[in-house]
Amino acid sequence: MVVVVLLAIGLLATVAPWHRSGPLTGVLSAWRPAPQPWPLAASVGMLAALLAAAAPAVIGRITGRAAAAAYTTLSVLAAGAAAVALAASPDYTSPTPAPFTALAAAGAAAVLGFARFRRARP
Repeated sequence: MVVVVLLAIGLLATVAPWHRSGPLTGVLSAWRPAPQPWPLAASVGMLAALLAAAAPAVIGRITGRAAAAAYTTLSVLAAGAAAVALAASPDYTSPTPAPFTALAAAGAAAVLGFARFRRARP
């Protein structure tokens, strides 16, 4: 449940502008494919990881180990995309706390998912 909350916080961070000045200054600007594809990849990855983490509670037939493997992989991809989005920002931009929040939430969800995957029985 903690992972679902972390991923929900990370997903909410994709709604806010990611730059104070520059191309990603609008609401939901991380959900547009231009000018950079990385914020969109982070947003979609975060949404997919959230769905994978919530699937056992909603569907019930998915094992905890399979769900942990799925949301861990998707969280790693989302965190990587958020990190690349921060690193690939143009020089004149100033990031808001939103991409850092998304990166931290996805990273924490990946660490917790890896721990749960290692602890769960096959």
